[in-house]
Amino acid sequence: MTWTSFAVILLLCYLAYYGLNLLFDLVIHKPPAAEYAAHEELVFQESFPPQQIAYQAEEPLVSDAEAETPATAISSGPVHGTGAVGILQLLSLAKDDLIEYTKAIPY
Repeated sequence: MTWTSFAVILLLCYLAYYGLNLLFDLVIHKPPAAEYAAHEELVFQESFPPQQIAYQAEEPLVSDAEAETPATAISSGPVHGTGAVGILQLLSLAKDDLIEYTKAIPY
């Protein structure tokens, strides 16, 4: 058997398989979608009235270490989205054994 004859036989098998699938899909009678819609309709009977929610401004989070820094210090501040703290607060947390650290921090 050569590669060309193998490829032709394989191509014919694929064409026969997908052709039979297509014929079976066309021949098999499926009920219209309207019959399914009547039986499988999702209905919620509860009704909730809308509620008006008053806006409350949030106070900015300022830690003790940030409040004590002088106004002349140049700092971008900690990133609150990642839970970052300032270096002074980090050292005080380490001194009070409130965080777990793996290396000694010289302070």
